[in-house]
Amino acid sequence: YNSVEVAGHYIVAASAESVDGDVTGPIGDQDMWVVDLDTAGAIVWQLSLGGSSYEEANALVATSDSTCFITGITFSNDGYVSGSHGVHETWLALLGDISTEVGGFADRIVSIHPNPTADQVWLTLAPDWSAVRVSIADVQGRTLMDRSASGTGFAVDVSSLPEATYLLTVHATDRSFTRRLVVAR
Repeated sequence: YNSVEVAGHYIVAASAESVDGDVTGPIGDQDMWVVDLDTAGAIVWQLSLGGSSYEEANALVATSDSTCFITGITFSNDGYVSGSHGVHETWLALLGDISTEVGGFADRIVSIHPNPTADQVWLTLAPDWSAVRVSIADVQGRTLMDRSASGTGFAVDVSSLPEATYLLTVHATDRSFTRRLVVAR
Protein backbone atom coordinates (compact mmCIF):
# COMPACT_ATOMS: atom_id res chain seq x y z
CA TYR A 1 0.00 0.00 0.00
CA ASN A 2 0.91 3.67 -0.32
CA SER A 3 -0.28 6.69 1.62
CA VAL A 4 -0.04 10.48 1.52
CA GLU A 5 -1.21 13.20 3.88
CA VAL A 6 -3.56 15.76 2.35
CA ALA A 7 -5.45 18.48 4.24
CA GLY A 8 -5.02 16.69 7.57
CA HIS A 9 -6.28 13.37 6.23
CA TYR A 10 -4.40 10.24 5.21
CA ILE A 11 -5.20 8.95 1.73
CA VAL A 12 -4.25 5.28 1.33
CA ALA A 13 -4.10 3.30 -1.91
CA ALA A 14 -4.01 -0.48 -1.79
CA SER A 15 -5.35 -3.52 -3.59
CA ALA A 16 -8.41 -5.32 -2.26
CA GLU A 17 -10.32 -8.51 -2.99
CA SER A 18 -12.77 -8.13 -0.11
CA VAL A 19 -16.53 -8.01 -0.62
CA ASP A 20 -17.43 -7.31 2.99
CA GLY A 21 -16.23 -5.25 5.91
CA ASP A 22 -14.89 -1.80 5.07
CA VAL A 23 -14.50 -2.35 1.32
CA THR A 24 -17.70 -1.47 -0.54
CA GLY A 25 -18.46 -1.39 -4.22
CA PRO A 26 -16.03 -4.09 -5.39
CA ILE A 27 -15.95 -4.25 -9.17
CA GLY A 28 -13.82 -7.23 -10.17
CA ASP A 29 -11.49 -9.97 -9.02
CA GLN A 30 -9.19 -7.46 -7.32
CA ASP A 31 -9.53 -3.68 -7.32
CA MET A 32 -7.49 -0.64 -6.44
CA TRP A 33 -8.87 0.57 -3.12
CA VAL A 34 -8.53 4.22 -2.13
CA VAL A 35 -9.49 5.20 1.40
CA ASP A 36 -9.47 8.52 3.28
CA LEU A 37 -8.67 8.17 6.98
CA ASP A 38 -9.05 10.96 9.49
CA THR A 39 -6.44 11.53 12.21
CA ALA A 40 -8.19 8.99 14.47
CA GLY A 41 -8.00 6.33 11.73
CA ALA A 42 -11.73 6.36 10.95
CA ILE A 43 -12.78 5.96 7.32
CA VAL A 44 -14.13 9.21 5.87
CA TRP A 45 -14.71 7.77 2.38
CA GLN A 46 -13.50 4.86 0.31
CA LEU A 47 -13.68 3.84 -3.32
CA SER A 48 -12.93 0.71 -5.32
CA LEU A 49 -11.45 1.43 -8.75
CA GLY A 50 -11.02 -0.96 -11.64
CA GLY A 51 -12.90 -3.21 -13.99
CA SER A 52 -14.19 -6.78 -14.02
CA SER A 53 -10.73 -8.33 -13.96
CA TYR A 54 -7.63 -7.62 -11.85
CA GLU A 55 -6.15 -4.29 -10.76
CA GLU A 56 -3.22 -3.64 -8.46
CA ALA A 57 -2.34 -0.32 -6.84
CA ASN A 58 1.39 0.48 -6.97
CA ALA A 59 1.81 4.16 -6.09
CA LEU A 60 -0.14 7.15 -4.83
CA VAL A 61 1.14 10.68 -5.40
CA ALA A 62 -0.17 14.01 -4.13
CA THR A 63 0.99 17.26 -5.72
CA SER A 64 1.40 20.58 -3.90
CA ASP A 65 -2.15 21.58 -4.94
CA SER A 66 -3.62 18.39 -3.35
CA THR A 67 -4.28 16.69 -6.68
CA CYS A 68 -3.86 12.94 -6.24
CA PHE A 69 -2.90 10.30 -8.79
CA ILE A 70 -2.86 6.54 -8.34
CA THR A 71 -0.88 4.20 -10.56
CA GLY A 72 -0.97 0.48 -10.92
CA ILE A 73 -1.66 -2.32 -13.33
CA THR A 74 -4.87 -3.50 -14.93
CA PHE A 75 -6.09 -6.51 -16.86
CA SER A 76 -9.54 -4.93 -17.44
CA ASN A 77 -11.13 -2.93 -20.24
CA ASP A 78 -14.43 -2.06 -18.57
CA GLY A 79 -15.71 -0.40 -15.40
CA TYR A 80 -13.46 2.57 -14.60
CA VAL A 81 -10.85 1.28 -17.10
CA SER A 82 -11.16 2.18 -20.78
CA GLY A 83 -8.89 2.12 -23.78
CA SER A 84 -6.93 -0.97 -22.79
CA HIS A 85 -4.68 -2.21 -25.60
CA GLY A 86 -3.45 -5.49 -24.18
CA VAL A 87 -3.60 -7.98 -21.40
CA HIS A 88 -1.44 -6.32 -18.73
CA GLU A 89 -1.14 -2.55 -18.75
CA THR A 90 -0.07 0.30 -16.55
CA TRP A 91 -3.04 2.38 -15.40
CA LEU A 92 -2.99 5.96 -14.11
CA ALA A 93 -6.11 7.29 -12.40
CA LEU A 94 -6.53 11.00 -11.60
CA LEU A 95 -8.37 11.45 -8.32
CA GLY A 96 -8.41 15.25 -8.52
CA ASP A 97 -8.08 17.86 -5.77
CA ILE A 98 -9.19 15.92 -2.75
CA SER A 99 -8.53 18.74 -0.27
CA THR A 100 -11.75 20.45 -1.39
CA GLU A 101 -13.59 17.17 -1.87
CA VAL A 102 -12.76 15.39 1.40
CA GLY A 103 -15.63 13.03 2.03
CA GLY A 104 -16.96 13.54 -1.46
CA PHE A 105 -14.53 13.24 -4.36
CA ALA A 106 -15.72 9.70 -5.02
CA ASP A 107 -19.25 11.04 -5.50
CA ARG A 108 -18.24 12.76 -8.71
CA ILE A 109 -16.71 9.80 -10.51
CA VAL A 110 -18.75 8.74 -13.52
CA SER A 111 -17.28 6.53 -16.25
CA ILE A 112 -18.89 6.59 -19.72
CA HIS A 113 -17.74 4.11 -22.34
CA PRO A 114 -17.40 3.59 -25.18
CA ASN A 115 -17.22 7.24 -26.07
CA PRO A 116 -17.61 7.86 -29.00
CA THR A 117 -20.34 5.28 -29.42
CA ALA A 118 -22.68 4.16 -32.21
CA ASP A 119 -25.69 2.77 -30.38
CA GLN A 120 -25.18 2.22 -26.65
CA VAL A 121 -23.12 3.72 -23.86
CA TRP A 122 -22.30 2.04 -20.55
CA LEU A 123 -22.27 4.16 -17.38
CA THR A 124 -20.36 3.10 -14.29
CA LEU A 125 -21.02 5.22 -11.22
CA ALA A 126 -19.37 5.61 -7.85
CA PRO A 127 -21.03 3.23 -5.34
CA ASP A 128 -23.19 5.83 -3.61
CA TRP A 129 -24.85 6.99 -6.86
CA SER A 130 -27.36 4.13 -6.80
CA ALA A 131 -30.60 5.85 -7.89
CA VAL A 132 -30.18 8.48 -10.57
CA ARG A 133 -31.75 10.17 -13.55
CA VAL A 134 -29.82 10.32 -16.82
CA SER A 135 -30.47 13.03 -19.38
CA ILE A 136 -28.95 13.73 -22.78
CA ALA A 137 -29.09 17.21 -24.27
CA ASP A 138 -27.87 18.60 -27.57
CA VAL A 139 -25.33 21.44 -27.63
CA GLN A 140 -28.18 23.98 -27.68
CA GLY A 141 -29.33 22.60 -24.31
CA ARG A 142 -32.49 20.86 -25.55
CA THR A 143 -33.19 17.68 -23.58
CA LEU A 144 -33.52 14.78 -26.02
CA MET A 145 -33.62 11.90 -23.56
CA ASP A 146 -34.42 11.64 -19.86
CA ARG A 147 -34.72 8.38 -17.92
CA SER A 148 -34.37 6.92 -14.45
CA ALA A 149 -31.74 4.33 -13.63
CA SER A 150 -30.56 2.42 -10.61
CA GLY A 151 -27.44 0.53 -9.71
CA THR A 152 -23.81 1.44 -10.27
CA GLY A 153 -23.60 0.18 -13.85
CA PHE A 154 -26.12 0.29 -16.68
CA ALA A 155 -26.47 0.82 -20.42
CA VAL A 156 -28.15 3.76 -22.15
CA ASP A 157 -29.50 3.21 -25.67
CA VAL A 158 -28.55 6.14 -27.94
CA SER A 159 -29.26 4.41 -31.27
CA SER A 160 -32.12 6.82 -32.02
CA LEU A 161 -29.84 9.88 -31.76
CA PRO A 162 -28.18 11.24 -34.92
CA GLU A 163 -24.41 11.57 -35.12
CA ALA A 164 -23.44 14.58 -33.01
CA THR A 165 -21.87 15.71 -29.75
CA TYR A 166 -24.18 15.70 -26.72
CA LEU A 167 -24.11 16.49 -23.02
CA LEU A 168 -24.91 13.47 -20.85
CA THR A 169 -25.85 14.39 -17.29
CA VAL A 170 -26.25 12.03 -14.35
CA HIS A 171 -28.54 13.58 -11.73
CA ALA A 172 -28.75 12.42 -8.12
CA THR A 173 -30.85 14.01 -5.39
CA ASP A 174 -28.13 16.36 -4.20
CA ARG A 175 -25.64 16.52 -7.09
CA SER A 176 -25.16 16.08 -10.81
CA PHE A 177 -22.31 15.33 -13.18
CA THR A 178 -22.07 16.18 -16.89
CA ARG A 179 -19.80 14.65 -19.52
CA ARG A 180 -19.48 15.09 -23.28
CA LEU A 181 -20.90 12.15 -25.28
CA VAL A 182 -20.15 11.65 -28.98
CA VAL A 183 -22.45 9.55 -31.17
CA ALA A 184 -20.61 8.49 -34.35
CA ARG A 185 -21.39 5.70 -36.80
